[in-house]
Amino acid sequence: MTQVRGSLARLKDSHPVSALFVLTRRQAANEVLDGAGVNSNQPVYAVVVKGRFTVAPPGPTAQGTMHVLVVFYIFDARTGRETDDGFGKTLPALSKLGTVHNLLPYLRRH
Repeated sequence: MTQVRGSLARLKDSHPVSALFVLTRRQAANEVLDGAGVNSNQPVYAVVVKGRFTVAPPGPTAQGTMHVLVVFYIFDARTGRETDDGFGKTLPALSKLGTVHNLLPYLRRH
């Protein structure tokens, strides 16, 4: 929780409009969230947050910042370590991964 709160503050939106999570497997989470292939398939928590975030554009020569509506994080369910992250413009279909839970009340607690 602390990792997500800190990241949202750095992305200049510490008050998101929605935050969801699901317990799933790493390969499935990456496929649904951004289509990326990964080299392991351990249990993970996929977290998706909707708000208005300021991010650095991808790529080695990218400059400036851009605004996105959705950020995601994938955390190893056993260790709590972040394994993957990213951003986009639309909410992915988390229900494809399992039972979706609301994280927003926990993010708002301090």
